[in-house]
Amino acid sequence: TNFNTLGWFQLGYSPLNTGDLDPSLQDPVFYNKIRNYTFANNIKEDAASSNNSTTHLKTSPFCLSSEYLIAAAPFSGPIAVTLNQRKFLHANKRIRQSQKVIRTYTCAGRELARCEWPLKGEILADWAFDFKERLVCVMRDATIILYSIFLKELNRITALKHLLDDESVLMCKVFRRGLLILSKTTQLTLKMRIVTNLTSEHPNVVECADMNAVLSHYIDRSDATTTGATTATSGVESSSPSGIVNIEDMDDSLNYPVEIIMHGSTASSSQSQPASASGPSSSHQSNDHDIDIIIGLPNFPSLLVVNTKSCVDMTLTNGPFRFIKLRPGNDVIACYSERHNLWVIKSDFTDNETEFATHSQRIPTQVEWCGIHSVALYWSPEALDQKKLSLLLLIGPTRDYIKLLFDGPIHIVPEVDGLRILSEDACEFLYRIPEPISRVFKAGSLDPAAILYEANENYENMDPSAIRNMRRLGHRLKEAVQTCILAAGYEYDQLLQNRLLQSASLGKSFPKCKDFEHDQFYQMIKRLRILNALRDSRVGIPLTFEQLDALSPQTLVDRLTNRFEHWLAFEVCKFLGLNDRSVLMHWAQAKVCAKPPDGDSTTGEANDDLSADDKQILLAIKSKIEDRGDIPFAQIAMTAHKVGKQTMAQKLLELEDAPGEKVSVLLTMGHSEDAFHNAIKSGMTDLIYMVLIQMIKSWPRSKLLATVLENDTSRRLLETHAIRIKDYALLEDLYVAQEHTHDEGCVYVRQACNMVYRESLLDSTTNDTIEEQVVHLKNAGRRFRLNSKGVQHLSDGDATRKQMELLRRQQTMDQIVNSKIFFGKSISESIYNALLIGTDELIKMAQEMIDDFAVNPKRCCWIKVRALAEAGRWEQLKQYATESTEKEGYPPIGFRPFAEECIKYGNLDDAREYTSKVYAPFSRVRLFVQMEDFGEAINHAFEAKSVEMLNFIYKSVIDPDIRKLVG
Repeated sequence: TNFNTLGWFQLGYSPLNTGDLDPSLQDPVFYNKIRNYTFANNIKEDAASSNNSTTHLKTSPFCLSSEYLIAAAPFSGPIAVTLNQRKFLHANKRIRQSQKVIRTYTCAGRELARCEWPLKGEILADWAFDFKERLVCVMRDATIILYSIFLKELNRITALKHLLDDESVLMCKVFRRGLLILSKTTQLTLKMRIVTNLTSEHPNVVECADMNAVLSHYIDRSDATTTGATTATSGVESSSPSGIVNIEDMDDSLNYPVEIIMHGSTASSSQSQPASASGPSSSHQSNDHDIDIIIGLPNFPSLLVVNTKSCVDMTLTNGPFRFIKLRPGNDVIACYSERHNLWVIKSDFTDNETEFATHSQRIPTQVEWCGIHSVALYWSPEALDQKKLSLLLLIGPTRDYIKLLFDGPIHIVPEVDGLRILSEDACEFLYRIPEPISRVFKAGSLDPAAILYEANENYENMDPSAIRNMRRLGHRLKEAVQTCILAAGYEYDQLLQNRLLQSASLGKSFPKCKDFEHDQFYQMIKRLRILNALRDSRVGIPLTFEQLDALSPQTLVDRLTNRFEHWLAFEVCKFLGLNDRSVLMHWAQAKVCAKPPDGDSTTGEANDDLSADDKQILLAIKSKIEDRGDIPFAQIAMTAHKVGKQTMAQKLLELEDAPGEKVSVLLTMGHSEDAFHNAIKSGMTDLIYMVLIQMIKSWPRSKLLATVLENDTSRRLLETHAIRIKDYALLEDLYVAQEHTHDEGCVYVRQACNMVYRESLLDSTTNDTIEEQVVHLKNAGRRFRLNSKGVQHLSDGDATRKQMELLRRQQTMDQIVNSKIFFGKSISESIYNALLIGTDELIKMAQEMIDDFAVNPKRCCWIKVRALAEAGRWEQLKQYATESTEKEGYPPIGFRPFAEECIKYGNLDDAREYTSKVYAPFSRVRLFVQMEDFGEAINHAFEAKSVEMLNFIYKSVIDPDIRKLVG
């Protein structure tokens, strides 16, 4: 390892120009490893004094041996540790109950939370943090449990267990926005599913394209002669058969390397928007927002690219592969094969970047990217058959490498610009030296930034050469200032940050930098203040400058808020000009949920009074939020209600100005009466209606009516609701309470009519149904006769009597025809149907209905004309027309309806006869046009000397000859 005087170590060269191969014409590439935190002794003591003192935690906050599982979130996120139960079971070791715990830590080694193993007897299949730093745990039976970083259970999903009842789960892979499941069916076929929306009890499950058709060439080839196959590129022989995929022998103990490419992703993460993953030998392409899965299988020499639409074999010969890792940016993948070669290729499999033979016979424990320029291979002490010694091999793009030895096991976490290294006593960061840092501090550097930095040191030492050197920079001084500012951002040491910023400040004070944008300087100072605050061991988020850029400011604020670092989140919002509403809301809810100190028995909740602690909390919340106006107290009150602080919830609701939020929370708390009065006070009918619905469900009827009748708006809304849902019992009680006997009678009429409508939809009507309807109508009639004020409603009472008589007659008529034709119809419809059927008995009953119910003569005439015309009884229609003419001189509705009905049913001869008797000339013309007798229509128009009639005929005609005649 080639270290320089600053502790950097060199990994190859970076060409100055394309095609430069001579090292003398290339810049050396340096890497550095810095220690972020050395774990404090008090953390070790806390772990040693815990109930689990027999475990590895007694000497280290992180359990890094192979007996434990580690999950670490990117962007210096939290770390989760638990026991590897599968390994204990395979070794036939007994697991103590005290060992079945999950712990989460910060990068500084501070324990955030611990909880017992959620499902006894179930083994963890995979776990990881998602993009919101939620811990996703997947069991072997496909149960999914979602935790916060403080191990509060957010969701538990068991729906997938039924989906996979007849299948064996081979592999689960948690990714940023979901879960990937590979399973084996009883028919020895493979199925792959993508599960998203893990916050719901019923997540979205999408099945990927069928893999079995592609694998059919490789499955169980008894005549395969692939043992000792040789790769086309390296010539290294494989010690195991390659090319035989035996699904029957697959289980969850085998290795299934997989990597997931999310297209069109806009979330900030270590995976930015990827390229398409299409193979060189296929036209496979992925649309935006699709997910491509790159997967390798045991003894499978190639890789598969699978999505929901297709499965493509990349036709590689370098496999089988043990590790597949996607570079930040999703454009390059690193594959480690069972032949112990590292192969780096474009993610679309079109360009081979590099290949590196490790000449090792041991499989690495981890393979991860170190930023975007190098790949790290890690062998644990167990993999090396060593007690403590572990090895980290860093491989660059030009096949240069660096070996780093560690005294004990480590765990590596990839970041966008480097590699986070967790050991038993420290958290370190391995990264490539950024160009601004290299330009300033590289040995013998003559860069303007290095000259400016040296001049600043001379200036502080009162050396006159400082000003002379700075003037010598001339127009390059501005470039030197910008480089020093950027170098300060990349620098981790606060002393060097100050020196670099002082150098930039000195340089920008010269006239050559008069047009320099000073905002760059102040923005960098803000960022460094944020970064240094985050790196404090009490916070434990050692973000770098590049990571802060990749992580959106709002995401950083959300992560600080979720860690209850409210003050720091608030200051970040103030520095970056972000809205701090969510921070204050989370802070207030956390204050409300805070438990009183031990020994404090003056809670006061039992006496409907606030305790001393709750009073202080309430005052603090009011002082911070009351003048804001954009933070609803109702949400904070809801939180207080959920934790059992009812008095505090009521006090907080008194500060709420939005009636909608206030009423909603009061209903949730069960204070319907207060919600009702607040809704009435607001005057918003929607709120009043929402409260009424809740009151109807939960209140006694007497209390409901007494409360509702106090306000006219609520009374009308209750009446409208009861009518809409046909709650006649509620409607009747409402009218009885108001002594509205007429309205009460209308309720009985509504009930009878509703029964008529319901029975009309059935095939038959019983006598009991008729009698029940008659009872309702009788009750209505009694209430119509005399109401509470002594006013009679004779017309309504007479209408109910007639309705009872009509129901009985309709029942009789239905019995005559043995069909349900008349029941529930109106008087006019009943007469029409009787005349249409035309039996003597029905015609007689129809005439009786006309006489008894005093049907209007014009309406009666209309009904008869329509019925006789539809039945085709033209002679009877003529006879009726003649009788009407002899009796009254002219039919009550005239002859025009007679003619129109004849035209409608194709009897044009009778239609002409009736048309000739129509009195109005224009009506006769219209009828002739309907019969398409345009000659008669034109003659009548000429006789009437009406231009309007001729225009009507002209517009109604399509034939050009007739139009010419009209014109």
